[in-house]
Amino acid sequence: MKSLEAIVVSPVSPFGLQGNSVRVRYQVALLRKMGYRIHFIFANQDAIDKSTLIKTSQFVDKLYFIEDSHRLKRRSSRRAYHPDDWYDGRISIVTERILARHDVSLILANYIWNSRLFDDLDFRGHKLLDTHDRFGNREQNFREQKELPEWFFCSEEDEKSAIERSDITIAITDVEERYFRDLSDGARTRVFCLGLRFAKPKNLPKAKKFRFGYLGSANPTNLQSIKDLSKKLERSATPIQLHLYGPISNKLEGSSSAIVCNGSVKNISEFYSNIGCSLNADKHGTGLKIKSVEAICLGVPIISTASGFSGIESPYSFHQFSTLDEMAEYISDFNKALIDELTQATEIVGTEYVSKVIEMEKELEKLLN
Repeated sequence: MKSLEAIVVSPVSPFGLQGNSVRVRYQVALLRKMGYRIHFIFANQDAIDKSTLIKTSQFVDKLYFIEDSHRLKRRSSRRAYHPDDWYDGRISIVTERILARHDVSLILANYIWNSRLFDDLDFRGHKLLDTHDRFGNREQNFREQKELPEWFFCSEEDEKSAIERSDITIAITDVEERYFRDLSDGARTRVFCLGLRFAKPKNLPKAKKFRFGYLGSANPTNLQSIKDLSKKLERSATPIQLHLYGPISNKLEGSSSAIVCNGSVKNISEFYSNIGCSLNADKHGTGLKIKSVEAICLGVPIISTASGFSGIESPYSFHQFSTLDEMAEYISDFNKALIDELTQATEIVGTEYVSKVIEMEKELEKLLN
């Protein structure tokens, strides 16, 4: 039987701890499960080490590494980015070479700025765009929180133009599925929702002590959320400490008596073996919060703001805090009698979410056949 061939274009490695890397790793694994051989074009937009490249090359069938794409980041307008501003034209050149040698039937581009590839090609196969997030008017969310807009954002009109370059636009939550459907008239692209899921390790270490923990990058949104939460915990009558891991830990060392910074971790098992409950203090982000999905899939108790649980259905109030004051109050009043309730809630929500994603995967496979 002839094998299927696919090209996946990504600005991140499948082996980072950040959410977008986890998303890309899930994509590749899913396509391979469907029978595709993967040509992985990695146009890196962050610093990368040799060991990560080796792991990536072993994970895919063929790796094409394009160095220093981050140097091409630019902003052509003072108001917002254009979808093509971050596109590296070398991706089109590499893709053309792959197409000349292989019978590729599917191209999956990650992020709207890589949608430019579809305009550059005369390709008759499936053209998929995984949006990862909503970027149209994204800067408004930051300004409403009195924060400077960070990373990538564009107008809704430009986002519409970008997604309509693809045959299938993948939204990461049902909320964003509705947004992209409303944005496009549906004539040029089909909008499809696909979450993601994690396989639960058989021997995930259990924490010896119950602690509230947070693993995250040091982006401005994460920093501000954790700073705000720590200030509220400092005022608690009960001494409570939040244990930080990952890049954010290095940034907030010594910033609060309510914070314990534990540095980097080699893998997620190291993080979860040192905490009893994960938390997501996101205040205004969009997209799916991968760390929330990770916790419910792995069966690790988690508390979250409503924003941090966007795209995950849960009837429990500790997954839907409307403010950080509510979260801080819950943490301050927490006692061991609540552990079982949290654990059971995580298992229920996680089981339902995974079942939903499995059905999404089946529907996507039907679309591609």
